[in-house]
Amino acid sequence: MSNDTPIQYGEVTATYFWDDGSGINGDTGMPAGGEPMQKGLFSSPSWPLGTEGFIVHEGEEYEFFIGDRGPGVPSENCDVLLDIDGKTFADMMGESFDENSLVVSGGNGHAEVEYFITKWGDGNGTEGAPHPFNQSGNKCENAVSDIPAKYLPEEKAEKEEKKDEEKKEEKKEESKDASDETSEEEQQDEAPAAAEQEDQDPGVTAETAANDLSGFGLTGAEGTPPPPVCSPWRSSPRSSSRCSSPGPVVRPVPTPVPRTRAARA
Repeated sequence: MSNDTPIQYGEVTATYFWDDGSGINGDTGMPAGGEPMQKGLFSSPSWPLGTEGFIVHEGEEYEFFIGDRGPGVPSENCDVLLDIDGKTFADMMGESFDENSLVVSGGNGHAEVEYFITKWGDGNGTEGAPHPFNQSGNKCENAVSDIPAKYLPEEKAEKEEKKDEEKKEEKKEESKDASDETSEEEQQDEAPAAAEQEDQDPGVTAETAANDLSGFGLTGAEGTPPPPVCSPWRSSPRSSSRCSSPGPVVRPVPTPVPRTRAARA
């Protein structure tokens, strides 16, 4: 991994070239940046000459610097925005580069890559989002994304992780608040129902009251059983001893039997 901290990141479609001035296979002459064609010299339709960085393809990194202009027509509509030197492209694809034909074996001329800019060059060109060749007003904004945390310095990466944690905590708090509000609403809904139930339950029913009065009559005011009822037809020491208020004993008056005189002789 490069030791330099990226300042711009994105994903683009790339092709390859090899402009050594030989005129072979589309060679358009020596690179515009003044450096000879070499491994690691890439071409951009818009970035400043001298810009440095690296690309990642299938987990492997390849360093580069911008030393030429291109691609031309393929960059229209933001289609192909980076030209990789043929030797680096061959290494990426697991193929070989033919020095005579300037062609990479395998027949595949395009690849999707991630790019990382670590330093803007001081040559001719425009920093920021790339744009098609000679179309400075047509910025390819989709070719720029947030830099992955693992490529950031530890301090900055920690800040990013802290922000992520804070966002997670905020979401948890929002979820908790929503749950509490729901619980309060349920309690408020249950309170009227409980009150209504209490209103319908007077505590003492008519039947209970009747039973209480009946019990009072049976036990008396002091909770003692009532005195026995005395029979007016019986009066004896035993019975009168159990009577709380014996009255006069009324005996039945026998019916008189008429006497008949014997007839005198």
